[in-house]
Amino acid sequence: MATLSRGFAQPAPSVPIVRLVELVYGAGKIDRLVEDVEGLLREWREKEKDWGQLYLEYEPVTPKDHVLVEDLAVTMLINSRVAARAATAVYTVGDTLDLSVLPDKPLEETTDDERHTVASVIGTMTSWPWIGASVATKTLHKKRPALIPLLDNQAIFGAYMNARWPKQPSSMETIKDVSRIKEALDWITYDLTRSENEAIWPELRTIEPERSKIELFDMIWWIYFRRLEPVERALVGSTPAISSALESPAEKTGHDEEVVLFRGDDTAYLRWISDHPTGYVLNAERKPRASYLKLHRATCTWMSGRGQPGAYTERNYVKICSMSLTALEQWAREAVNGTPDSRCACT
Repeated sequence: MATLSRGFAQPAPSVPIVRLVELVYGAGKIDRLVEDVEGLLREWREKEKDWGQLYLEYEPVTPKDHVLVEDLAVTMLINSRVAARAATAVYTVGDTLDLSVLPDKPLEETTDDERHTVASVIGTMTSWPWIGASVATKTLHKKRPALIPLLDNQAIFGAYMNARWPKQPSSMETIKDVSRIKEALDWITYDLTRSENEAIWPELRTIEPERSKIELFDMIWWIYFRRLEPVERALVGSTPAISSALESPAEKTGHDEEVVLFRGDDTAYLRWISDHPTGYVLNAERKPRASYLKLHRATCTWMSGRGQPGAYTERNYVKICSMSLTALEQWAREAVNGTPDSRCACT
């Protein structure tokens, strides 16, 4: 049997080196190192399997160079706040938008002038009533999936392009300005083509070979964004818990005593009241206080039929919802030492 020569130490067993693939986001202005992007990409597949992933997989049947009312429907799978009046706008003036003027290439290959053209096309759509950059790009992306990125109000304008995020929560302001849209296109193009990220994109393509580079960019950033800025959910008798906005609170309602707090997500809130027409809603200020806790039934028109997009949970107010009036009363006592005001005619 062979023996080790005296004076030579036995080599240590090799330990596999785990390399976390990283991307840099921020266009050289407010750069953030996003680690384990392969893990984030796989997490998207799991968390978005019933929503965003279906949006990406959907193949439009409408004309490539024109926007129809039907094109708005798929955006609901990617958390858009499309309203009926937006559909009216598309029906009325949609045929005035000619997408054939767009450059026939991926965003990362465009020139500055070509990005001006892209921003102008998006801006034409944002000039229509009830349509901002978020709904516009989520609609147009399905027409040009390698050219037009998803310019989400919160994830892109409120976080990716916000030097104070995540210490400052992302803004939910609706963006319509063409110059701001062009700036977002420039930022994303920079990050898609910067040298630090160059070797990473082919690796990510091995995981998601059917996705364009701007789709990979968005999938990773969205999961990263929601990890750092999740949506709050509150359970009666406990400290408010945190869960991802990618998990629909409506689907998580497991029993009648649960209280769900919606902040910054009109889509999830409106889905909840639609799924729970016999439930109750407390309308509260963004930082709830005892002096303003307005109680409504889920079917009250003040709670769903009169506000502009983003007005319910994304600006000055939040909504606290439950199937149990007793549970809401208990939440009000424990959270802000208050009592629901039931002076609306609906109650």
